[in-house]
Amino acid sequence: MRHRQNFVYDWEQFNGLEGYVEELKRGGIRTVIILDPAIHADAATKHPADPPYRPYTRGVEQDVYIKWAPNDVGQMDAINIGANGSLLGKVWPDGRAAFPDFFTRKARTWWIDEVRRQYQTLKFDGLWIDMNEPASFGTNTDGQGQWFCTSGDLPGHHDCMGLKCPVNSLERPPYIGRINSLSDKTICASALQECRPGQSCNHYDVHNLYGWSQSEPTHRANQLATGSRPFVISRSTYPGSGQYVGHWLGDNGASWGDLQYSIVGMLDFNIFGIPYIGADICGFFNEPSEELCARWQQVGAFYPYSRNHNGNHFRDQDPAEWPVVADVTKKALNIRYRLLPYLYTLFYHAHVAGNTVVRPVHHEFATEAVTYDISDQFLWGDGLLIAPVLHQGHTTRNVYFPDAVWYNYNGQKLAHRKQSVSIPMPLDEIGVYYRGGRIIPAQGTGLNTLESRRKPLQFIVALDDNQAASGDIYWDDGESIDPVQRGNYLTASTRFFLHSDQRSAGFTYDPSHVGQFAGVEAAKVGEIHVYGLTIPINRVLMDAGQVATLSTSNGVTIIKFDTPLQRAFTMRLYWR
Repeated sequence: MRHRQNFVYDWEQFNGLEGYVEELKRGGIRTVIILDPAIHADAATKHPADPPYRPYTRGVEQDVYIKWAPNDVGQMDAINIGANGSLLGKVWPDGRAAFPDFFTRKARTWWIDEVRRQYQTLKFDGLWIDMNEPASFGTNTDGQGQWFCTSGDLPGHHDCMGLKCPVNSLERPPYIGRINSLSDKTICASALQECRPGQSCNHYDVHNLYGWSQSEPTHRANQLATGSRPFVISRSTYPGSGQYVGHWLGDNGASWGDLQYSIVGMLDFNIFGIPYIGADICGFFNEPSEELCARWQQVGAFYPYSRNHNGNHFRDQDPAEWPVVADVTKKALNIRYRLLPYLYTLFYHAHVAGNTVVRPVHHEFATEAVTYDISDQFLWGDGLLIAPVLHQGHTTRNVYFPDAVWYNYNGQKLAHRKQSVSIPMPLDEIGVYYRGGRIIPAQGTGLNTLESRRKPLQFIVALDDNQAASGDIYWDDGESIDPVQRGNYLTASTRFFLHSDQRSAGFTYDPSHVGQFAGVEAAKVGEIHVYGLTIPINRVLMDAGQVATLSTSNGVTIIKFDTPLQRAFTMRLYWR
């Protein structure tokens, strides 16, 4: 952002950014830009040499900003009053800021238009909406001594001003607690918004919905600007936001405690209906140790939303800062990338049925009371158990294995069942276990999803006590808008079973819906990995004259072949 103003990037500090973004896109790397709701109201006086800052003035012309109540205007400091009686607070820009009222159609339309204008100058892929509680710095102070005036954290000359709110029962209700006012660090509770067409209410009534109200128009703007599937991450959410945005767990710290709490937060937000969720890997505040960052990168590889992010003035914590962390991260992310088809299928079920993507162990094993207190393990869907190391200096951890057959990531069957077992986990290891009875869709890995999606798909068959397993897969082009609603997707069921002679086994792949979308003809299935097969086999027979090869490695049966994803097939495994 130029001067931390929405919709304007710094053409001096980032000269050539447009071309760089296009170059990244050609290599399969996406660009996400940040937007705050706070709109710079003082750009004309702060930066007179710059072109006029039209996003703000167009907002004034269209009357989109939250206002003061008429009865409050007379008692407010003039520095907090803007055009049309709008409320002005203090956020990242180096002057005062106005706040759009996203409950109004005119504000939503204005916001969508501004995002689309931004896209004409910078071809972003996704949007990150931040500070949308909404945040306002130094509320109910005069700004003197506040961090934004004294820390040097912000570029430019910042006025030491604060948003001063009226003294009334909305700002200071009886249950205020340990803060001075409900509006501390945000905007005034008594400010006016239009909660329904033609009907005013106080910000007090809709404060918790502000991020929610920004989410839908941002999702829509991203879609209209790019012409492809939106990607939006929001700091402030509310139940229902998951239809439009993902979420991260806010400004955490580089501590083992915050690493541990991130799992609980991830599980909570799946229950809230916001499954695309993660924490700032390695912590936002302070500086992680090499060990903490390595362990956090392992956990973060299994956040649905996986992002390493930290604040200004702290040392870089990109994995490459430590060779050990780089190696650990690559190993963990290779697992994630291999299992992305499974994660993608889980999101399909979340979309159409409201299922959780990440879930607590007790959601799948509700009859095992010991699982009720487990908060340091979690599941992807019902088929993958993740048990990371979460404590400093530990190279082993106790893992509880519920009542099922379990296999380690390499496919070796474990003897553990309904018991907690101490498992060695050196720094480069994280506990990842397949549940017997499940077939997990997988894929070869690449440096990014553009590369990995070109690799043949695989199926990981983890057999249960009856030498059986089942699963499903969802696939589309990864780009188009509303593929499910428009039928532009593929779904298929998979099944592995023993034949009645108990001496041979079968595998079936049965598409239930095959729509038309880019890449469906080129998508292939290339491998099946069977874990735990107990009958001897040395032959595999596929239908329609297709050829398959069979091998075993460390007890894993590997079948290699080449068939279109959109075509049904069966195979028989037997001894001859």
